[in-house]
Amino acid sequence: MATWASTGSGLIVAKNENGEKRTTQQIISAPAIKHVGPEFLLPHHHEHPSALENFGSDLKIQVAGCPSLERISNLPNLQDLMIIRCPELKVLEGLPALHRLTLEDYDMKTLPGYLQDVRDLRLNCDISLLASIAEGKSGPEWDKFSHIKQVNAYADDDDNNIERKWYVKYTGDPFSFKTNINVSADASGDESVVG
Repeated sequence: MATWASTGSGLIVAKNENGEKRTTQQIISAPAIKHVGPEFLLPHHHEHPSALENFGSDLKIQVAGCPSLERISNLPNLQDLMIIRCPELKVLEGLPALHRLTLEDYDMKTLPGYLQDVRDLRLNCDISLLASIAEGKSGPEWDKFSHIKQVNAYADDDDNNIERKWYVKYTGDPFSFKTNINVSADASGDESVVG
C-alpha cells in the first residue's frame, strides 16, 4: 500500500509497497509562471537544488492553466509530465528520464516542436489536429511524432458529447498505425473528417 505526505507546496510524496518514492508536483492556474524547473520541487526556497535527490527517481509533474509558461527544464528525475492548456510552452530540456508526456489542448493547431526526446505521447486535441496526425507518413505532423515509440492521440465528438470518439494509435517498433478517422476532401478542397 502506498503512503502519502504533502510538503505544503503542491508537492505530494508517496512511497509504494517497496519503499520507493514517487513524487508528484501539481502547478495549476499560475498565469504568471514562465519557467518550471527544480525550484518548484523544493518545499522551502532556502534549500539547495541538490535536495532534489531526496525525492527519488520517480517524479511526475502536472502543469495546468499556465498561459505564460514557456519552458520546463533541468529536472533530471522527471519521468511523467502532464501539460494542460499551456499554449506558450516552447521548450522542454534537461529532462533525460522523461518517459511519458501527456498533452491536453483543444486549441492546438499543430504538434509542438519539443517532442524530440519523448518516448510515450498521450494527446487530447481537437479533431482538425488529430486528422492531420491521422494522415500518417503523408501528413504534415509525421516528422514531429514518427520517432516516438508510442503515440495515443484522441479527439472528442463535441456535437454528440462523446469523449475520445476519434483516435490515432501509433507504435514505432514494431510499426503499427491505427485510426478510425477517414479524411476526405470535398470539391472545394476543404477537408472533412468522416468517423
